Amino acid sequence: MGGDEFVIIITKDIPQFENLLRAFEQRVESWHGEFVESMAVSYGYVFSSERKWNSIFDISKASDERMYESKKQYYTRSGMDRSRQ
Repeated sequence: MGGDEFVIIITKDIPQFENLLRAFEQRVESWHGEFVESMAVSYGYVFSSERKWNSIFDISKASDERMYESKKQYYTRSGMDRSRQ
């Protein structure tokens, strides 16, 4: 399984976004499937207010980089070596 999905959430309410993110993490953590015991999700996000961005491409690139950093941290924590997969 795999693949990257991309979602854009537009909100001015950062606490609402953070609550949504926590709820998402809890749902992923508690998920159990019929054929697969659990799942992991790596994600990255940025706020347009973090700095002055040159383009939507730069925002997308930054969130993508953060997603890959999240993925790297997951594999480090789980002790999995991705180079052998």
